[in-house]
Amino acid sequence: MSDIERGRTAAKRDAAERIDQVLTSGGRLVALWESQYDGYQAPAWVREVSELEARATRIRDYHPLVVPGLLQTEEYATMAVRAGNKSATAREVGALVRARMDRQEVLRGDLAPRYLAVVDETVFRRPTGSRRVMAAQIEHLLTMADNERIEVLVVPLETPMHPGMDGAFRLISVPEVGEILWQETRNTGGPVENPEHIEEHVNLFADLLGVALPAYASGELLERIKGEMK
Repeated sequence: MSDIERGRTAAKRDAAERIDQVLTSGGRLVALWESQYDGYQAPAWVREVSELEARATRIRDYHPLVVPGLLQTEEYATMAVRAGNKSATAREVGALVRARMDRQEVLRGDLAPRYLAVVDETVFRRPTGSRRVMAAQIEHLLTMADNERIEVLVVPLETPMHPGMDGAFRLISVPEVGEILWQETRNTGGPVENPEHIEEHVNLFADLLGVALPAYASGELLERIKGEMK
């Protein structure tokens, strides 16, 4: 609650609902919470990738810098969006975070795609927001990885230079479309249509699996880092 009061993190809808009940505000606080997003939509490319994720049977993410969006907690996402959008208003940040949280619904349910993330250990060593936020983020990852359709693998810090050092990418498998290579910059994102580049990144992901720790060892490493963050 103190983080919300000090503006360190945005209030979730359920928090607004609970406060509204305690203060007997008759729904006015919830209406105010909803109004902060009125009239602002996430960028078109965010909506495009969300639609692709909803149709996918498999999603593969590699990231050397931040936790992939589909695995982020709301607090971590808020810090990450703010860091990458210094000129964004609180309203815009809130809408982008809300869109990211909504996208995570794709990983829930019987028809959820298989999801595999390969993430560099440095991502977890860098406290995003605070050590508490990072510890909570790692705990969330470990919980997500309990799902048999979700796997999170870590490239250990002691790994020498490897081909994934030049940036993040995603491979989204969509029926009747095939493999989609998706890449993002600070301000936009989109599919890469060059077939040679797609094949290159499919092979690159296979190489990254070769340098990442297996699932059990990745989980143990994340548990250790979480303990260090507390």
